[in-house]
Amino acid sequence: MEVHHPHHLSHKKKWNEYIIEFLMLFAAVTLGFFAENVREHQVERLREKEFIHTLIEDLKLDKTNLEKDIEIRKSNEANFDTLIKILKSPNYSNETGRIYYLARIGSRKNHWSYNDRTIQQLRNSGNFRLISNVEISDKILQYDLLMRQVLYLNDHEYNIIMADYRKQVMVVFNPLVFQEMQREDIFEYPEGSPKLFNNDPNQINLLASHAHYVRNHTGLVRKKEIVLMNESSKLIEFIKDEYHLK
Repeated sequence: MEVHHPHHLSHKKKWNEYIIEFLMLFAAVTLGFFAENVREHQVERLREKEFIHTLIEDLKLDKTNLEKDIEIRKSNEANFDTLIKILKSPNYSNETGRIYYLARIGSRKNHWSYNDRTIQQLRNSGNFRLISNVEISDKILQYDLLMRQVLYLNDHEYNIIMADYRKQVMVVFNPLVFQEMQREDIFEYPEGSPKLFNNDPNQINLLASHAHYVRNHTGLVRKKEIVLMNESSKLIEFIKDEYHLK
């Protein structure tokens, strides 16, 4: 009986079969590569949208904080104007109650924080590349720079200008009167016309001078904050338009 061996055991592949197998393997690898790229692209676009949404939330919080601080600064400027006017009047000793009140509330500061969680995440993890719109990236960095300039002015005001003012307040006023004025976290007008601890004209003039510097710096920061607040609003609207958000 004649025995037939399987054809595939002794068959040699033709060159076109090798080409076909190579092309099939190449196609599979290429499709896998493109599929992975598409998946990574989708993941990055999803992360980009998440960053954009949290960034808008941060900007809104910044805007709210700035609006509040601007109003407080406007009030403080008016209070310091009144305090300086009284201190420089010849009959200031008749209005010591108002002087105590205005001098004490003028030394208080509205503390607020920069909501930079998203910007820090973008910067520290190298994720700024996820923001596909270069113009938005530039505007975010410009906003961040402007915010840090305002924060520097705030720190300078609190740690230097206001610190000098407070030192002079301690020279002129009786702290026991301030203690009686305090009600929880607010201050009320003192009863009657409490005496100043120090009536030396030179010390009164120095107090008025420090109040003047605080008042002017307060106004300077307020104007910077108005610019920053407007930039925050414009950046929010620009981002919404570019990403087609409501």
